[in-house]
Amino acid sequence: MAPWGNSVTLTNPIGGFSDPYLGYPGGNPFPKPFPPKSDAFFPTSGTYFVSPVNLKPSYTQTWNLSIEKQLFKNWVISSSHLGSHTLHNGGGNEQNPAT
Repeated sequence: MAPWGNSVTLTNPIGGFSDPYLGYPGGNPFPKPFPPKSDAFFPTSGTYFVSPVNLKPSYTQTWNLSIEKQLFKNWVISSSHLGSHTLHNGGGNEQNPAT
């Protein structure tokens, strides 16, 4: 996340799982120190997401109801109802997009 975002991808590290940063330039990059505020870089047109402190987890309720009734020897009536309801589904709109 800007300005302190970081990504490290290691494919088949030389030191294996016991020392994965053995062949990485500069050694272990974590923890990455924060730069001084004057050196902080926010990319142009970057996407910044603010999450509410009391964010509720989303969940879905699903249900079904089926009824079958034999009326005569060769007649059957059946009816089914399927339903679902989702709560606290997160979504967002960019309120102040860059130009």
